[in-house]
Amino acid sequence: MDAAGKEISFKEVFDSG
Repeated sequence: MDAAGKEISFKEVFDSG
């Protein structure tokens, strides 16, 4: 698992929500 990928996913969800 890549920290960058997880950060992007979390940021995307957080930004979207």
